[in-house]
Parts: sequence; C-alpha cells; structure tokens
Amino acid sequence: MMRPRTEPAAHLQTPIAERIREKGFLMEDESPRAATQKRDSRTLYKLAQSMNWDAECTRFERLAGGLAHESYLAYVDGERYVVKFLCDGFVKHGLMLPHDQLIHNTRAAGEAGIGARVVHAIPEESIMVLEFIEGRTLEMADLANPYYIPRIASGLRQLHTLASPFANEKTVFDLLDGCLDILRNEGIRVPHGCVDHLSTVDRIRRALEAQALRFVPCNNDAYAPNFIDQNGTIRIIDYDYSGMNDPCFELGDVAVEGRYTPDQVEVLCATYFQVRRPVQVARTRLFGIAAQFTWTLLFAAADQVYEPKPDPDYDYWAESLVRWNVTLPLLTSPELGILLDHAQRDE
Repeated sequence: MMRPRTEPAAHLQTPIAERIREKGFLMEDESPRAATQKRDSRTLYKLAQSMNWDAECTRFERLAGGLAHESYLAYVDGERYVVKFLCDGFVKHGLMLPHDQLIHNTRAAGEAGIGARVVHAIPEESIMVLEFIEGRTLEMADLANPYYIPRIASGLRQLHTLASPFANEKTVFDLLDGCLDILRNEGIRVPHGCVDHLSTVDRIRRALEAQALRFVPCNNDAYAPNFIDQNGTIRIIDYDYSGMNDPCFELGDVAVEGRYTPDQVEVLCATYFQVRRPVQVARTRLFGIAAQFTWTLLFAAADQVYEPKPDPDYDYWAESLVRWNVTLPLLTSPELGILLDHAQRDE
C-alpha cells in the first residue's frame, strides 16, 4: 500500500555519488522517516552497479508508504523506475510474503502485462527494480465511479486469467488467522467490540466455502492507488499480499473499499463473470466484509508490533478505526443472514 508524495523532494537536486560520500542513501532528509530506514552506501552501490546506472545522472524520490515496503522513484537518464526495498516487519507473522514469493508473483503479474514489469531483482539484498507505469493513479473515490467499475473488473479478470500461477496461496482467512495469533500472543489492543464478532466472521468463512471458486493469481490488496489507469486500461501494482485465492475476494475487497451499493456490486460481478451469477454476487459481498474485518486487525497489529515501520508518519491505529467503522454496520445488518443463505445455494 503505497501513496505517492505530493510535495517536491529537495534531495532530487543532489547527485547520488555526493549523497553517498556525505551521509549515505538519501540522508539529506533528516526526518523521522529517513532516520528509521537508513540505506548504507554499499547497498546503493550494488544496485547502481547491477543496473549500470550513471550515478551522476540518477535522482531518487521517496514514495510515502502504508503497511508494506520502502519504495523510491528513480530518475535515470530520462527514464523512471520504481525501486522497492523489501521489509521483513510482518513476514515472521505470515502476514507478508517471503521475498522470494513476492518477487515471483510480481514478475508473473508483470509478464502478463497487468503489473509493473520486474526490470531487475536482487533477492539477497531484498531489492526489486520495477517498470514505472505511466498513467493516472486512482483515488478512493474513483473505485465507485461508473466509468471505473467495469474497467476494474476487467483488469482483475485479466490478472486472474493471464498471469501464470503465483508461488503461494494466500486467502483473507490466512491473514485473519495471522492477526488473531498476534492478538493472542502480543496482547495488542483492537477497536472496541471487534472480538465480539469473531463468531459472525466464522459464519461468513463457512458460508464462503460452500460454492468456492478455483483459486487464481490475486493481488489481494484493493487499495485504490494500486490501480493505474493507462489510457483506459487498468494496471494493477504492489503484490505484497498476493497469492492464489478465490477471485471473489478481489471483487469483494474492491466493493467495500469503494463503498459500493448492491447495484454496483452487481455491475462489478456481471462484468467480471460476463454473466449474472447471484451466488457469486452474495459471496463477493461477504468477502468484502471479511476483508474489512481483517484489515481492521491488520492495521491495529501494524500500529503496535510492526517495527521499523516503512512510514513512521502514517497513523495505523486511526486507519484501523476507520475500517472498523465500515465493518461493524455490515456485520450487524439484517441483510447479512440473506447473504449467508444466498452464498451457499447451488448455482
């Protein structure tokens, strides 16, 4: 989950070799963010050597991040690349992918023409260099825009059908179980009333198993800035939580992130499946509830156990509360029982 900076970066004017001599990687910026993630010159030299970049013609701009990794936009001889330094904060909890799986999945999505192409990877240094995709990065309000709903569905369908198999399976309930392990083992705080609804989420889990679809390559992170409009075609980036998964999870995650109405969910699913499938519409809506419940716990865990944070300025706890305020009405809605019933019917 990455958010591009909007303010100009002063350090873009300083040649990379001078930055190395003076302070190391991008350390003119003495902000808390810079102090948290210091890149030594050896890492930078190895990257530059691997890419055959001219140090005097290279500039870097930090991309503000949320939960995942530390990313920079690299300007090299008139070209742009995204450089990702992969963090380990949640790998041990099973919430983030091991780096080899992340690189594999990112490469598969890029080769399918959906994700950013992997230009170079240095697994031993936990670095990926990616194609910079020209286009308009979507904002949260765009997800429910009638122009984008069918295009997002088509983009997801392309990812699910064109990408070669990902290296791992990763479902929303894998993430949820990891969050619950942290809750039990670390004693983290969660939004008030959250644990009281675990039995309801378990009912959702069981209902979703009844008409499960074949697993396909999924991005698993329907955060608006992970969608890029490239001349009307949606490209999908950032595969930090990716894996083989039920495609209705992706649809449901988008729908709840975009605060879709039931009619909008119908449009999303009809475009994706190319036919009306009421059972899968119900499953999509249930997956959206499960997704938001899980993201609620994930952001709460990130607030308390994820160190060092890729973006120290990001308020993970506030994000957890926002997600819970979306999730609670869905868990207590009288319509939930209808969705549970419809999701388990024969198609």
